[in-house]
Amino acid sequence: MTMHNQSEELQRCPLPRALASALLGMACMTGTVAVFADNFVDISAGIASNSNVTRGFLDSDQYRDESATLDVTVGRFFQLRPGQSFTTSATLSGSRFNDLDGLDSESLGISGSYQHKFGLGAYAPTFGAALNWTQDNSSGKTRDRQITEVALSYSKRLSPAWHAMVGTTYESSEGVNDDRGNASPYSTRNDIFDFEQAGIFASADYAFANSTLLALSYTWIDGYTVSSALAPNPRLLRIAKALTLDPAVQAPPGRHQVAYTLPTHAHLLALDWSIPVGRDSSVNLGYARQEIRADDSVEYGNDQFSVTFMLAL
Repeated sequence: MTMHNQSEELQRCPLPRALASALLGMACMTGTVAVFADNFVDISAGIASNSNVTRGFLDSDQYRDESATLDVTVGRFFQLRPGQSFTTSATLSGSRFNDLDGLDSESLGISGSYQHKFGLGAYAPTFGAALNWTQDNSSGKTRDRQITEVALSYSKRLSPAWHAMVGTTYESSEGVNDDRGNASPYSTRNDIFDFEQAGIFASADYAFANSTLLALSYTWIDGYTVSSALAPNPRLLRIAKALTLDPAVQAPPGRHQVAYTLPTHAHLLALDWSIPVGRDSSVNLGYARQEIRADDSVEYGNDQFSVTFMLAL
């Protein structure tokens, strides 16, 4: 999708305007004018390998694939008063897959976050609130959607090396292409990305003397998973909230590839190692393990390895 088309998409949707009003309210809730402001630009480029990118249940439905991503974020940081800050930003992202090019996507994200520090000094705890809106456009159109997310967090530095955070998230997802033309012959309910979900997370960071940073995080989500499988699959059909034809995976002649939306509980464990390579740049090595459990003893799993270069301008 071109930038012109993406702008038209935003004009048709009231969410960005409502989000802008909410972000303005977050910035003004302290009743103060910023005493300091600074612009920033962040660029990240990475590659990743995922063992089950389609979230397949059967071995025959699991596809390993590699992807490349590029993110560009521009924003502005406001120091409202000592211990209080507000950040607003916009991010353009793109991803390309090696084999399953139907999963290729571009997205535009708008976000704002507020932080309040309870006291002075490095060890004072901090409360954070963030609001994010994303327009995600996929190559196959089936996965086009708008996402609104709210996150609350509480963090504290425990020592010069250790930092910990806990928090909760709420996400509302709305599919863009829910018309009858995308319905499958197995169900008329094809709104696979119309759902809400919530989660909790916890993380711990350790900073080494050489400025490298090791981060471990755990996230639990009570929500939904979109799983792609060759139809018919009676087991998934029985527990699916919605399903639609999935053009991201080429099905054999006479068969249909279907994306199922399943109510699930997901567990995500991630380990990241950030290595500075310059004054404003770093290389991040990441590993993530995801376990997904649905009804009827349906279980998924996938591993992802990633390498990302990050640059702050």
